[in-house]
Amino acid sequence: MNNIQGLTSYGANQNAPIMPFMTATRPRGFYAVNSVSSPHNLQTPSNDYFQSQTHNASSNIQSTMITVFDDLMAKVSPKMYLHKYISQGVIENALKNNPNIAQILASKGLTPEIHLENVQNNNQNHYLTTYNKAKELGGNLSVSDYSTLLQSSLLHDIGKVFIPPEILNKPGALTPEEREIVDLHAQLGYEILKTTPISQKVSEAVRTHHLPYNDPQKQNNIISQILSVADVYSALKEERPYKAKLPEEKVREIMQSDSKLNQDIVNDIFYSQDISNMNNFTLEPSYALAG
Repeated sequence: MNNIQGLTSYGANQNAPIMPFMTATRPRGFYAVNSVSSPHNLQTPSNDYFQSQTHNASSNIQSTMITVFDDLMAKVSPKMYLHKYISQGVIENALKNNPNIAQILASKGLTPEIHLENVQNNNQNHYLTTYNKAKELGGNLSVSDYSTLLQSSLLHDIGKVFIPPEILNKPGALTPEEREIVDLHAQLGYEILKTTPISQKVSEAVRTHHLPYNDPQKQNNIISQILSVADVYSALKEERPYKAKLPEEKVREIMQSDSKLNQDIVNDIFYSQDISNMNNFTLEPSYALAG
């Protein structure tokens, strides 16, 4: 989705002669030579330099392996992916290492309490239905963006682990203050994921998935736009403490009148369903249509 701009190894002065052994990509610390250097001024890399390079290379390899494994898990075993990240250890680590979480909760008069029941067991059904709908809608994305969409669809509500259950599962309408508390979950999810190896693109999709479509932070984020539509669709189709399941036509009516959603993506849901229904109808055996 993003444009990849060409890179050049030339310096600011494009007309300056380029020595064969001097490139802009030479690692920092290796024989930094300028036009007036003499052999006596050459900088020999220290042991610390080589140790840091070895550490960086090891970290990069480990990070790449985690990324590849997460990508595979999200595509092949979404439940395993959920088990990896929606866990007591991950949440406790985030709370310990990211002070923003406590500050965000304190802004609403809350203390940090972990409520794993909010994000595990039956509540994970919502993540899986959102994931399945996102898979349908994201088929035309690049490989990288498709992976980001799948991972963010599984983790988009992880921040609800810090929302008091009596508010999250309140059977009646929320007060404005309670609504503000529930809405914290997107930012809280982002703060949790910042302490994990998950990519910035995934955490950004989680952070912005409840912003309206026309918000500048979301306008160019197609992953977040698809995630929003998949999330709303699955939520409307599910039974919650404060609402019953809604029939398909009511879901269509609500979503097609919601200006916060990208309507092109919304229409993709119902267009594909309409086509599927038409195909099912035309493939119906002729005797089934007889009086």
